[in-house]
This record gives sequence, C-alpha cells and structure tokens, in this order.
Amino acid sequence: MMIRCAGLLWLVLATQAGAIELSLPQIARLTVERNTSPDSYAAPISTFQDGTLDTVTVEGSVARQAWRLEAAGLTPLQVLRPLRSQLEAAGYDVVLECSAAACGGFDFRFATETLPGPNMYVNIRSYQFVTAVQGPLSAPTSVVTVLASTASSSAYVQIIQAISEGEADVPVADATGPVIAAGGNGLVDALLGQGHAVLSGLDANIALSRSRAVAVRDRLIQNFDVPAAQMDAEGMGYLAPVASNLTPEGREANRRVEVVLLTTPG
Repeated sequence: MMIRCAGLLWLVLATQAGAIELSLPQIARLTVERNTSPDSYAAPISTFQDGTLDTVTVEGSVARQAWRLEAAGLTPLQVLRPLRSQLEAAGYDVVLECSAAACGGFDFRFATETLPGPNMYVNIRSYQFVTAVQGPLSAPTSVVTVLASTASSSAYVQIIQAISEGEADVPVADATGPVIAAGGNGLVDALLGQGHAVLSGLDANIALSRSRAVAVRDRLIQNFDVPAAQMDAEGMGYLAPVASNLTPEGREANRRVEVVLLTTPG
C-alpha cells in the first residue's frame, strides 16, 4: 500500500503563482518536467466516443510533470485517489474520472497530451484519469489533469496544470540565476562566477528535435505502412544526450532519433 511510506514528498509546481501543491509518496521520483508560458492545454472532459473527445482549453501557463513510483502491486486508483482528494479539498470540481476501458482505452490515451516515454509509461489496460477545474467549465481559471498507470513493478503519474492568463504572472525561466543564451562567454562567466545558469532557447531546441522525430514518423507511415495511431513523435532537445557535446563526434552522436517501444514491463 502507498501508506507504507514514512513521509510525503511535496510536489510543488513552483513556476506557477497560485498553483496547487500536491503530495506524493516519498518513493516518487520525478522523471521529467516541462513548464511553458504562454501556452495552451486542451484538457479532456469526456471519454473517447464516436471518434471524438470533448476538451476544454486553457490559455496561460502550463506545467507538466511525470513521476515514477518503484512499488509493485499498486492499482491506478490507489495512486490517483489521494491526488483526487487533494484537488477536491482545494476547491476543484472533478468533471471527468474514468479508467482504461471506460475512458476509451488506446484511443483516449493517444487523443490526450502525454509526456513521452520512457519518462511517462501508460499501460493501455491499466490506467486512471481525472480532470478537475476551478471556475466555470466554459471558462475555467485553472485545470489539472492526473494520469496514473501501473505495471508489474512500478507506477507512473503525470500531472498537468494550466492556469489561465490573468490568474498568474509566470516567467518562462525561474529566478534562480541569470537567463543567458546557450553559448558565448556569458555562459562561462555565469558558471565560473555563480556555479549555475539558466539556459534560454530550450523551446526552439525541442521544436527542432520534434520536427526530426515527426519526419521519421511520417516516413514510417508512408513507406512502411506503420499505423499512425500507434506512434507518437516528441522532441527532447539537449535534455537527453548520449555523449559529450564537447567533441564533434559527441555532437553527431547526440543528433539522433530514437524509437522507444512501450509495452508492459515484465
């Protein structure tokens, strides 16, 4: 059971003013985080039926996180229920809650925004989803979705929170250091003088990375008849190197497209 953990790890979407604080078990490990502003998020408010999925879109700041829990025998509901309770206690209204088959199974999962594997794993036969909103459903001030999925030896949780413009004044980079370009003497000076620096240009790098992945996906569809619904293309930018960028050989090795097969572990 999840309560076997001695304490709780506070999960704070810290880049968003007024964001709800959610707690996860101490065994939870953050696998990926992506915060963007301004941005938009289309949160599901219905199950997948007749080839469509109803959504509500919030424009403003969007925070995305995925977590992994190294624990065997958990169910998606065990993972998600405490988070749902926290949302309700904070004044959120749950407008959608469904499990794998009831949500729409494969179709629902691929019609919703999901962080790429291996950072977020979704077992098509074993997941639970919740959408909660603050404010009127026609124009919510904040929306949070939680996707929990389990495998034989671990569980994954994705939390996406979107806060509408006007509700929060959110910087793109956090205020822990100077924001500088990923090159030039400014980076060296900041690292030597302060020991850390905030890099700008991440979104552009990820966009370029994703365009390469999309090109490969399109080729697999057109030339090899791989079903489009079974593939997703995402960009990691410079967040997932396999070699040092200090050498030409390393930079060439990092300029790549990876294929990740998502199946039930074990």
